[in-house]
Amino acid sequence: MISCSNDKKMGSANLEESAHPTEENTPRYISQEISKAPKPDLRNYKRLQKLIDGKYKTIFTIGEDVESHEGLLGEVETALFTKDDRILVLDSNRSQIKIYDLEGNLIKNFGRPGRGPGEFMIPEAMALSSNNKLIVINRGNRINIYDYQNGSIEFENTILVKYVPEDLCTLNDKFIVRGVEQPNQELNANILHEYSAKTGEHLRSLGSSYKSNNWLVVNQLSDGPIACNHESNNIIKMYEYLPYIYSYDLEDSLKWVTKINDFDNFEITEEYRGGNIPSVVFKTATGGSEMGYNLKSIFGDKVILQARKKVNERYQYLTYALNSKDGKGVFLGDNIPIIYAQNGNKLIISGSSDFLSLRLIEL
Repeated sequence: MISCSNDKKMGSANLEESAHPTEENTPRYISQEISKAPKPDLRNYKRLQKLIDGKYKTIFTIGEDVESHEGLLGEVETALFTKDDRILVLDSNRSQIKIYDLEGNLIKNFGRPGRGPGEFMIPEAMALSSNNKLIVINRGNRINIYDYQNGSIEFENTILVKYVPEDLCTLNDKFIVRGVEQPNQELNANILHEYSAKTGEHLRSLGSSYKSNNWLVVNQLSDGPIACNHESNNIIKMYEYLPYIYSYDLEDSLKWVTKINDFDNFEITEEYRGGNIPSVVFKTATGGSEMGYNLKSIFGDKVILQARKKVNERYQYLTYALNSKDGKGVFLGDNIPIIYAQNGNKLIISGSSDFLSLRLIEL
C-alpha cells in the first residue's frame, strides 16, 4: 500500500472519502479496446513477432562488464539513436549522458550532478529534435537544451519551469514536456507544454490534467508517459494509474481513446487524516497492479505501451502495440524487455538487469 499526503486544509464540504477514478475522469467515448488475448493477431506487427519469439541478433550489450567501472550503468532512464550512428544513454544515477558507437564502444561521458551548464539535477528523460537539439528534463524544474553534432554536446540554454517535468518527446523542431502546472482556482491544469527546439520559447500548454477539487489528487493522478509520432503527427499520453490511452494533435483536438481491458488497477482512495489532512492511498490488487510506464513510437506509425507490474519482487512489462492513427492495437505479452528506441531493424532494449544494462539487437 502506498500513501501520499500533504497538510493543505480543505473546506468541510470536501472532507469526504472517495474512490478514483471518478466518473468525470472516465472517458465517455472509447474508440478502441485491447484485451490480453492469448494468441494475438500480429499480421500488422511482423517485426515485433521476431522480438516476442526471440528471433533476433544481439549486436552488443552495455552495462554487464563488472570489471569495468566505466562500463557499468547506474540507472537507465532512456536511450536513443542519433543521425551520426551514435547511441546516447541517459544514466540518472550518475547524472550523465553516455555516448556509444554502434559497436558498443564508449566514446565519452557527458555531464555530472549540479545546476550549471552541462550538469543535471535528477535527469528524467531526453529527446533529440530534427534540428539536432538535445533536450534533457530534470526533476529540479529545469529543461536543458544542447546542440548535438558528431558526438559532441554543447550547452545552449536552461529553461526554468514552474512544474516538475516527467517525460518528453519531439515533433520535428518542437518538443513536448509532460508536467502538471500549478492549477487555476478551479484546480484545472494543463499537463503538456510545447516549446520551440530552435529558441526554447514556450509556445503553449495543452492537455487536461486529472480532474479533482483536491490538488494532491490532481498532482498524483496526472502523471504518466507520453510519445510523439511523426507519421501521424499525434501526441499520445496515458495516465499511469488508468487504463486509457489518448491521442491528440497539436491543436489539442482529441483523435482517439483506447481502453485496455482487464488492466490490473490499483485501488485508489482519497482519504482524510486527522479530520482535514488529505492523502491518496494506493492499494495493490491481489496478484499485482499495473502502471503505465513506457510509451515509444516505433516502426513508422506504431506506438509501444509498456505497463509495469511487480510480481514476486520482480517487474513484468506487459506490452501493447497500437496504431497511432486510429488507436487499434494488440497485447504482445508480459515477458518483453523495456523498449527504448528503434532505428530501421535495430532496437535498443533492456538487458538481463532492468535499468542496469542495455542490448542493441537486430530483428
